[in-house]
Order: sequence, then C-alpha cells, then structure tokens
Amino acid sequence: MLPFWPTGVGGSLAACAQGEYDEPWRNLGTTLVAHDRADAIIRLAWQFNGNDVEWKASDPVAWVSCYQHVVTAVRETAPGALFDWSRNAHGTQNPASGDATEAYPGDDYVDIIGIDTFDMMPSSPDEAAWTQQCNGPDGLCAVVDFARAHGKRVGVGQWAVVTCNGFGNPGGDNPFFVQKMHDTFAANADVMAYETYYNDPNAGEFCTSLHDPVEAPMASAQYQKLWGP
Repeated sequence: MLPFWPTGVGGSLAACAQGEYDEPWRNLGTTLVAHDRADAIIRLAWQFNGNDVEWKASDPVAWVSCYQHVVTAVRETAPGALFDWSRNAHGTQNPASGDATEAYPGDDYVDIIGIDTFDMMPSSPDEAAWTQQCNGPDGLCAVVDFARAHGKRVGVGQWAVVTCNGFGNPGGDNPFFVQKMHDTFAANADVMAYETYYNDPNAGEFCTSLHDPVEAPMASAQYQKLWGP
C-alpha cells in the first residue's frame, strides 16, 4: 500500500497532477527492479473514496491525473509493476457524487480492481443483509462486476470480521461473514488476483484477530475449516 505522497508532508493532488512527484516514483521503480520486485503489486492511494486519508478523491479530475502520473513514472523504470485501484466498501464520500468510479483512472493505468471490506457499516448477519451490502454500489459483488466489465482481476487487500469499534455497527464474531467471503472468492476464482485477511488485535482499530490472539473464536474456527490451519 502506498499513498500518492508521504503522509504528513503537505502533499497535494494538484501538485501530483502536475507531475511534481514523478521523479520519486521513477526512483521507486528503479528500487523495485534492483530488489527483484519488478512485478510488485502496488495498492496505490487505497481507500481513496473515504474521508480519512490525505489522498482522498475530493477532486476526482486531479485525482485521476495524479494516479496516471504515478503509474506512468513507475512504469518508466519498472514496466512490469502492477497497479491496484482499491476503494473501501463502506460508502463513498469522495468524490462528492458518491460514485467511486468517477475516480477510475482508466484501463491503461489499472491492472487490478481492489476493495477493502469489513463486516460493519452495515454488518452482514444473514443472507439478506449480505446480499444488500455485497451488491451495493461499493460492495464486493459490485466491484467484481466492475472488474469483469473492464477485463481486470480482483484484489481484496483487507477483509475481516469486526469485534470492536466498527463505527457503531460491528458484526462481531460472525462466521457467516467468513463463509460468504470464501464463497464469493470461490465463485469468482477466475478473476481473483489475491485476498488477504486483516488479522489485527489492535483495540484502536476493529479487533479482527483470528489468530494469536483469537478475538472471534467462531469466525476463527470457520476460517480454519475453509482455508485450513
């Protein structure tokens, strides 16, 4: 995962869109090649459609131009690098239109269509809730459909059950959510690039851990059943 610029340094979409950050990105490509990572997957400016990241797509025109500049710069020195355009599944605040695809950089600049999805906002306790969330405008199922329409693979960089925080709507120890994620991955195996469970016991986050420590024992047991120990 890489932002458009290092956090806390006062970067801007406008500067990025004008190419002011191109040289460091060329250097990144050189570094990837030098360390045998020329085909690395770069989750660039992930969760751009929320409000809590500096690189949010508040200006979708500048955001798209910035993304394109970064991809072009990296590919100059690491042409095999792969770029993952990844949103979060919990509602689009940016762009203001509420449509994350307004910030799609174009098929020439994207290799993987990605999403981060947690069992919250809303949670999925049953089939009806899962179907509504998954097929909503920012749901996993909608992202899979968008990827297929653009001839791209799908990446799920972060997914998890949520046993604390959850912005008032955590799904808790929910093995049903684990089952549905597994089933969706399996049903779309032909376009899946990767998926990663977000195993994090940090109480300041969402208490998602299924292993060392186990914060959701039923979800943990279901995960082990489906994926193995």
